[in-house]
Amino acid sequence: MDVILSMFGPTAPGESPRQTAAGLKNAGANELLFFTSLYHGYRLLLRRYPDKAIYSLETDRVFYEPDLSLYADCSLKPERSLDEPDTDYLALLPPACHDEGVRFSALVPVCAGERIVQARPDLAVTNLYGSKDRLFLCYNNPEVRAYRKAMVRDIVSRYEIDALMLDKIPQTMLEQSAFGGFFDPPLRTVGSFCFCEHCIARAAKSGLDLAHVRAKAREIADRSLRIPPHIIASLSDQLVGDTEIPLLLLEEPLIYKMLDFRF
Repeated sequence: MDVILSMFGPTAPGESPRQTAAGLKNAGANELLFFTSLYHGYRLLLRRYPDKAIYSLETDRVFYEPDLSLYADCSLKPERSLDEPDTDYLALLPPACHDEGVRFSALVPVCAGERIVQARPDLAVTNLYGSKDRLFLCYNNPEVRAYRKAMVRDIVSRYEIDALMLDKIPQTMLEQSAFGGFFDPPLRTVGSFCFCEHCIARAAKSGLDLAHVRAKAREIADRSLRIPPHIIASLSDQLVGDTEIPLLLLEEPLIYKMLDFRF
């Protein structure tokens, strides 16, 4: 049985790569999934390391030394960690893991990048109201695709990794709750769609008219928004995610086509 443990960048302070790998082995893990960067600055409680027990992760900064020549044609460039600017985790951790019989997998966040979209909203998902998402990049945007392809090439061609995980390529990426209340599943679904120029052009190649989809999405969203928020809040324990969506897809085949297109 595979036992995979994750590591978010520099979150084993004071340990050498060999100590980290030995700890993984002693914990019964046979694979380490290493996040090469984080799309959101999560705050961690590191109980094992009392000298750095509360740590806020960096956002969209890489924990390895990128080969910038591979990004020559990209408008985006990877930026090194500020906390560990001289540590190349992808060079140090794989051989230490392999010595312990632990596989090393690298994770790349593909379509989520909080710091990137704050600086470059032109790369972000554009929702049905024309608003730019402040977390998710549009995966049909050619600049996003070029940047992430270069990042993948950078990692797989230069480091001793056993596998690569591409994270956050979403169908629906909205959270279930927001500052103003809960999203019901239909609103969460149609509110996730991107209607930027790149998605419009790509959908047309698949015979899908995003103007038509957007009009239908607005109808669905308007129905959801008319439901009193206290009713949706009262059902929050039952609205557990996407399990409520199949009925919507039966009633609205165009939304099924949209999800199929995105997939």
